Amino acid sequence: EDLSTVVTYTAGDQTVKVHYIDVYGGANKELTDQLQTLTGKAGAAYTNTLWDYAQAGYKLVSAQPEATSGNFDEDPDTEQEHYVYLTHALKQVVGTPVVVTDTINYVYGNGPKQGQPIYPPNVIEKTFVPTYTIDAVTGETIETTWGGDGKIASSAVPDIPGYTPDKTLIAERVLTPTMADQTQTVQYMLDEVPETKPEVSNDPTKAESLEENNDTGSSIEAQKSVETQAPISEKVSETQTKMESKVQLPQTGDASDMQKASFVGVMLTTLAGLLGFATKKRKKEDE
Repeated sequence: EDLSTVVTYTAGDQTVKVHYIDVYGGANKELTDQLQTLTGKAGAAYTNTLWDYAQAGYKLVSAQPEATSGNFDEDPDTEQEHYVYLTHALKQVVGTPVVVTDTINYVYGNGPKQGQPIYPPNVIEKTFVPTYTIDAVTGETIETTWGGDGKIASSAVPDIPGYTPDKTLIAERVLTPTMADQTQTVQYMLDEVPETKPEVSNDPTKAESLEENNDTGSSIEAQKSVETQAPISEKVSETQTKMESKVQLPQTGDASDMQKASFVGVMLTTLAGLLGFATKKRKKEDE
């Protein structure tokens, strides 16, 4: 009797590999440390829990279904390869506000108060808040955006009587968060006071009138002098005549009479001198 034997071939354990590919920026770089390898009997079902890529800063682009579940095949010469594609997650982080100041100083530019402030400084503050876009995988800052309005409108420079500022308008300006604090100084210069010069008239009529006034003044002064001297001279003559009439010079050369005559002469000379001094003094007082 013929005998028959049935030989059954059974495939050994099969392998499934799950690869993680970083496609950020077109790199297509495999994350070899995260390779997952599954083994099982041919035809058996499998399930797989994907690596926690979000915790590492990645986000899912796409994944083949077999990366999470499927069946082992029965081909011992072929490994089952499945892929998960990831990119870098980006996160927004609000940073510390930045304050930039714009200061206008008003000072005296010259004169006795040079350098001294006129008004308290005019200070304007602008606040900017940064928002950073950060690569969650590498921690690198990809982009920075700023919130806040740095525009400052133009303004007129105040007037101060007697001074002229070196500018009349503070121009419009825009502050940015990367600027250092800004400062401007307005200097007020002391105005020069014009010299007052005597008026010189070109009118010949006025010039003649002035000359006439000068001449009239001179005539009046001369007349006063004459009028003053006349009565005094008359008094001197009158006094001298009276004294001469009382004193008769001796005819015989009497010594006593000669002494008297000499004395009278001295007295007359002294009186004339005193009267002349009085005349000069009165003239000066009239002047």
